[in-house]
Amino acid sequence: MSLRVSPHPSRAPPQSALQSAPQLGEPAELQTLRLQVAQARDRERAWQAVSDTARDLTVLREPQRVLQAIVERGRTLLGSHVAWIAFPDSHREDELVVQAIDGASTEWAQQMRADSGRGVVGYVRRTRAPFATSDYFAETRVMHDARLDATLRGEGVQSMVAVPMLSGADLLGVLVVADRSVRDYTHLDIAALSTLASHAVVAVLNARAFAQTRAALAQAEHTNAQLQQKTAALELAADAHERLTRLVARGTSMVDVCRTVASLLDADVVLLDAADAVVCSAQPHDASQIATSEAAMAVRLQNFSVHAALDESRLSGRSAAASAPAGALQVGHGRIAAIVGGNRLLGGLFAFSTEPLSDVAVRTLERSALVLAVMLLSPVHPSEHRADGHDSLLLNLLNPLRTGSVSLARQAAAHGFPDDGTPVLALMRTSDGNTRVTLEAMVRALRERLPARRALVDELNGAVAVLSWAQQPEPLRRLLEQTLAHVPGVAARGLVSAPCATFAALPAALTSLQSGLALLDALGGNSGVRLEAQLAPYVAAFGGATQPDAGVLTGFIEATIGPLLAHDSSRAARLAPSLLMYLELGCNARAAAMKLGIHVNTLNNRLAAAAALLGPWDAPGRGFELHLALRLAALQ
Repeated sequence: MSLRVSPHPSRAPPQSALQSAPQLGEPAELQTLRLQVAQARDRERAWQAVSDTARDLTVLREPQRVLQAIVERGRTLLGSHVAWIAFPDSHREDELVVQAIDGASTEWAQQMRADSGRGVVGYVRRTRAPFATSDYFAETRVMHDARLDATLRGEGVQSMVAVPMLSGADLLGVLVVADRSVRDYTHLDIAALSTLASHAVVAVLNARAFAQTRAALAQAEHTNAQLQQKTAALELAADAHERLTRLVARGTSMVDVCRTVASLLDADVVLLDAADAVVCSAQPHDASQIATSEAAMAVRLQNFSVHAALDESRLSGRSAAASAPAGALQVGHGRIAAIVGGNRLLGGLFAFSTEPLSDVAVRTLERSALVLAVMLLSPVHPSEHRADGHDSLLLNLLNPLRTGSVSLARQAAAHGFPDDGTPVLALMRTSDGNTRVTLEAMVRALRERLPARRALVDELNGAVAVLSWAQQPEPLRRLLEQTLAHVPGVAARGLVSAPCATFAALPAALTSLQSGLALLDALGGNSGVRLEAQLAPYVAAFGGATQPDAGVLTGFIEATIGPLLAHDSSRAARLAPSLLMYLELGCNARAAAMKLGIHVNTLNNRLAAAAALLGPWDAPGRGFELHLALRLAALQ
């Protein structure tokens, strides 16, 4: 708070006073009339000054500038030496502290504070009435404070007038004007200062509201920027997932995956085997060629503690940063994601970059490692094959490395599964860890229910896979759900794919089902078998080849429809299901009301209540976000 020190304002008598001075020989009546006219002119000038001050205050927006302007105008209005405003301390409400001052000659004045019951400001705060005195230190109506009185003596203050700044019944502050000489304040002085204080209250409240609005706008802009960044990150992640899935679906090679990953990360990428030897590598700026020789890449890897980072990645299930060995100079940045199959380390995917990878790039690296794990793994160990060969056929059909095999097609035909059919794939696992006993019980129940010549059933990496030629997705979904419901102690989640055009599409269908189940696990939804098509857009947005982040899903749902879900939970209402049905049926209120079994007016009331909680949903993209969040919440 700056101090403005200025000399005593001019005390020259106003022009009206000079004009009202009695003239020799004038009648008494004329002298009285002249005095009344002069007083009226003084009142007019005072109210004009107050009016001008109120108008000037309305253009100020910074709270501190408003306070400073108030004390300056108050001091000028009464022609006094010093003016200040005291407000309750935000940390100690029982104390009043000066927040703006004008005309002070000492630095101590700006630090004035006193208990709420002491001094002139304490008196005004207690009585909510104006106070004036021509000799403050002899004043008996106020409780004096030694520290405050010492400050006022140092300032030379003798007379004071103080008025409350009231907002309704609440005291906002106290406006004080003081003189360094004895002065009797007139009723006009007190009335003018009180009017100024009333205008000042409005100006202060407006300035505070403007500051709060500006802060809220800044926060909203910051939140919007973060949301745009997250949206861009989701789009990049979706693009990476799509490109990697497309590679696996067409039966690509390890080198092609490395080239694609290098392009996505804008970093040099190296595929290592379980012994840390270089298998292949790629660079982002020349994706059509293998990056460098294996020997040159091995030399670059010596700048990092690859083995320690690979062990850390394997234990954590996430990628790990690779630092330079002890005593070595750090050259660039390295990160590795372990490629794991079951409990077995298959290798690692290493990325070199000049700058640390972004969060999206890190997740892309980890998804790429999972894609490579799928390509490197045989779906099941040979010791688990059944004697009749059906299981080996199922698992080989799901192996991307066997895609397009002529011998595999002959084997399928020999078991009654022609390549020109439209097989449907289903994948199920329990929510309690898929223990061996539970998996075997699921397999036995499904084999008893499904025809052996038209369906294949077996375990697959901690899950149960079913491949059927005899049924479409929805009938198969119902059959699987009914069958598993009668298996004691089993609470399974499952997905059924769309019909596959050929055997070659089965590995991609398996990858997609795995991503969908990962999404359901992250949501923590109830058990049951669902159609994969219902989850496709959500898997692309939140799932992919890696385990979806449950925190991201919960955060998205909470940020989008949190108030709606909280309202339904606290009041046992059904706003969320009603809004979901309304969006599901293309915003057709009549059809949605019929589907919900309620009157259309009831639905409209629910939609209005939802709009009050969530805001309008007709903005671009808003309807999609709400629909997405409602569907995800319904899956929980």
